[in-house]
Amino acid sequence: MPYTPILATLGYILSPDGRQVLLIHRNKRPDDPHFGKYNGLGGKLHDGEDIIACMRREIREEADLECVNMVLRGTISWPGFGKQGEDWFGFIFRIDVWSGTPRMENAEGTLAWVDVERVMTLPLWEGDRHFLPLVFERDERQFHGVMPYRDGKPVSWTYSVLHPRGGLQSERGNQPGDALIRDARRLLARGEFSKAVDCLDVHRPAEWTVVDLQGARILRVLGQAYVRNGDYRAGKECLEQLRSLQREQALLPPLYYGGALTDLLRCYEKLEMGTAAAEIRNEAAALR
Repeated sequence: MPYTPILATLGYILSPDGRQVLLIHRNKRPDDPHFGKYNGLGGKLHDGEDIIACMRREIREEADLECVNMVLRGTISWPGFGKQGEDWFGFIFRIDVWSGTPRMENAEGTLAWVDVERVMTLPLWEGDRHFLPLVFERDERQFHGVMPYRDGKPVSWTYSVLHPRGGLQSERGNQPGDALIRDARRLLARGEFSKAVDCLDVHRPAEWTVVDLQGARILRVLGQAYVRNGDYRAGKECLEQLRSLQREQALLPPLYYGGALTDLLRCYEKLEMGTAAAEIRNEAAALR
């Protein structure tokens, strides 16, 4: 049977320093399927319109901005995503350079600049948590994924990566630690900081082990949970471990690592470690 999804664009506009993203909080219409959730900007492709023109038009209509430099980060097929089970296919963009003054609301909801590091703690479509880290990565490779939905929830997530020169990487699916990290972020979003610590602490990589990307992500979110819980000494130890790993191998994208440094700086300030705090400020500034 032919697959004829609704075609659409979805764009994430970064601030000039790359540390914030402009999101819409869909809070205007209670009958909106997206009601209450944060999302990027975008919409359906019009007849006779290419995806670039569609993305630029949607950003102009929804935010009063003109796209100057935009990057196609990838595509996602969403079978069954629609309110009535319609299939959707989205072209996902990151807008790095733009002109104009963004409006702060439109017919769909209010717009707000949100720290990239905080995005995963917001009310989002559950499936967005799988692909948003790929959108914000400074990586030339595109991701092309499939995320079937059923009853408003994602059933699975797989994707392939395409290098701009044509090289393919093998298909990837959900990684073992993804659900763990999602659960911890949900707890953080609800203000249940001690439960987030309990969720992750038993999975914290030992300092003598070889740590991969999942381990680095666990350290990042666990450090954030410690800081939000007011345990600055434990947060310092956790984030210092991450910092040491990141110096050996850049496992986390700069934007996410920058958020970890911000939390580590807060630990040093609370513990009155002035010299260490000054060093972190310089390191964070070098990432911008």
